[in-house]
This record gives sequence, structure tokens and C-alpha cells, in this order.
Amino acid sequence: MMITRISVAIRQAASDIRAAFLPLLGFELIVAAVSALVFTPLLAWLFGRLVASTGKSVLSDMEIAAFLLSGFGIFSLLLLLVVFLAIAIISSAGFMRILLSQINSGQASILPTLVATLYRLPQIALLITIIVSIMLAIATPFLAGIAFFALPLITEFDINFYLAEKPPEFIRAITIVGSFLLVLFVIYLYLFTDWVLAVPLLLFKRLPPVMCLKQSRRLVAGRRNKISFIILFWVLSVVMITAMLGLFGNWLIGLIMSFQTNLMATVALMGLIVVINGFVALAVSFIILVSLNAVIVRIYLIVTGDHTVASVAGEAPDSVITRVKQLPVTAWWGLGLSAFILDISSTWFLLEPVNLNTDVLTIAHRGSSLAAPENTMAAINLAIEESADYIEVDVQESADGTIIVLHDADLKRVAGLDQAIADISWQNTR
Repeated sequence: MMITRISVAIRQAASDIRAAFLPLLGFELIVAAVSALVFTPLLAWLFGRLVASTGKSVLSDMEIAAFLLSGFGIFSLLLLLVVFLAIAIISSAGFMRILLSQINSGQASILPTLVATLYRLPQIALLITIIVSIMLAIATPFLAGIAFFALPLITEFDINFYLAEKPPEFIRAITIVGSFLLVLFVIYLYLFTDWVLAVPLLLFKRLPPVMCLKQSRRLVAGRRNKISFIILFWVLSVVMITAMLGLFGNWLIGLIMSFQTNLMATVALMGLIVVINGFVALAVSFIILVSLNAVIVRIYLIVTGDHTVASVAGEAPDSVITRVKQLPVTAWWGLGLSAFILDISSTWFLLEPVNLNTDVLTIAHRGSSLAAPENTMAAINLAIEESADYIEVDVQESADGTIIVLHDADLKRVAGLDQAIADISWQNTR
């Protein structure tokens, strides 16, 4: 019986998506373009702050981790989370409106959707703030538990030792982290099920954000298991599809690269792969988000019984949509030109510090470390034989100030010794 309900919901959602595909795709492209203008400068600014905080031009993974765990780093991650959720919910709002319009009247257009979504933007922002605050409040004790119980198990030695050797302490730490995250996921799934109708209620019933969450929970009551099962089925499907695409992509890249011997051809092919990968990622994310919202709209219709077109048309004053439609052609050309100038300006701002005139260089990471032991003369000599332009090695400083060519901060991974380089005197080892 449960499988039948899932099959019906999926078939209905798939039919809705096919019927409104072009408006859905158009709305997604507009949101993606605006998102790029917001996200790209934000990421560039955060990366600039990261580099400036270290005073270096090259950063190690530990320095990046230290930045992310700092106060400003945590704030940056939260900021990115809020922006990401805002874009996702704004996309969901538009998708839901298009889908419901298509179901009710057989007609869906982008312009009314944009106007209606912008009209409800302050309420959407408040809803996002409430949801993020609750999620962070719930996650805090779990993150504290991970920090207290798991991190001490993997901080005695360099992290690369644990990643390479996977000792019992590492397995225990992973088990603890996985257990905490699993419980947190179950709680979030429960909350998501309770709040699954919050966005459509905000859009179509025009309820206040707090009331949307309460009303959604009331409507879901008695149907929670069925809705949770459908959402969990969707989540597992997304994870499986994403994993399969990732494995196939890695296999395909490895296969293609195995036939390349010319450096310029390899660079060109890698560039093509990056572009294709970007389009595939956009397509997959579009399908994932649209499919979820199509299912939510169907759940909304079943639970509320609201099939009226008026619930959609009432999202924004009709006069606003009418005035927008009556804008002269010159205004639309002006908006398009402004967006183009803004896009070019932001791109120039991001690329201006980058020197695009330098030649492509081959740098051997820790020497030719795939064929010889890393950071050794054997790896260095092999990299020279393979015509590497530069060789990258890692250095540590011993207790008496001697420079040691080694990646890790201790000798646990490479020699099995429980000693940190900073505690060893080079003179005493000779």
C-alpha cells in the first residue's frame, strides 16, 4: 500500500514537471544567474579574507581548517548556509507557484512567478531566519558532543596518519561522529516533515512565517509516517543518483586521461570536462529540487484540498503584475543591459588580480609521489626525469631549528614513531 502511494505521488509529480518544464527551467536559469552574482563575489571575498589572515600566498589544508574553525570562519560558513538556503527556498517558492498554476489552470508563466516571489521575499527571509535558528540550536549540542568525544581520538598525531592508516581510534571517532550525525539527521527529517507545507502555506495562504510552521505541523499530524517515508525515499534516491554520477564521472575522467600524453591536449580536455561537469551539476540540482517541490505541491493539495486558482493569483497584487507587463520594450532592454554590465563588472573584479598571461607549469606534488616515496630524493629525481617544471616539497622545523623535508607534523605515519618533529633535535638523531 505504501509503495503504491509513493508510485502515485512520483507519477503525478513527474507529469506536473513535464507539463511545466519550460517555465520551471526559465525560472531556474534566472535564479541561477542571480545566485552566481551573489555567491561568486561572496566566495571571492571570503577567500581573500582567508588568504589575508595567514599572510601567505599558499595555504595548507591545516591552515584552511583552522580558518574554518575560527570565529570568523564559523560565521562565514553560517553566512554561506543562510545564502544557500535562501536561494533554495526562493527557487522552491517559484517552482511551487509554477507547478500549482499548471495543475489548476494548465498555464504557467515566469513573470507572475517572479513578481509574486519578490512580493513575498520579506516573509520568506523571516521564515529562513526562523528555520536556520532552530536548526543551529538543535545542532549545537551534537557538535559539542562530537568535539568532546570524537576529536580527542584523532588529535594526538598528524591527521594524515589517521587518514592513511585508519587506526582503531580513527574508526571509533568516525563511529561516534556518524552516530551523532545520524541522530541529528533523524531529528531534521522529523522537523522537515512537520514543516514540509510551510512554504506553500506562506505563498498560497499568505500566513505569517511562524503560523506557517505551526499550521504545517498541524496539517501533517496523522500523516507524518507516510510523508516521512516519501521524503526519505526521495533523499535516498538523490544520494544514490549523486553517488552513481560521481563514480561514473571519476571513472570516465580516469579513462579519458589515461590516453593523454600531450600536456596541452590534457589541459584542454580537463577544461572541457570541467565545463561539462558544471552543466551536469546544474541539471542534476535542477531535477532534484524540482522533483522535491513537485511532490510537496501534491502533498499540499491532498492535505489542504486547496485547488483554487485564486490561492495562486492572490500572492501579489494583480496591479503589480499588470504594471510590470506594461513596461516598454526599452525598459526591458535596459534591465537586460544592466544585468549584462553587472555580470561583466563582477567577472572583471574577480579576474583582475589573476595573471592570465603565464604559461602552464607542471609541478610535481611532493616529487613524483605516485611512483616513489613522497618527499624523498627518489621522488625528486623521478620528477626531474619526467620533465617537471617545479617540484613541491613539505618542510618542518625540528627542535634545534633544522629544516626537515616531511609533510606531517610527526613521524607516526611515515615511520611509526610517536614523536613530533618540533620535539626532536636533529643533532641527537645523527
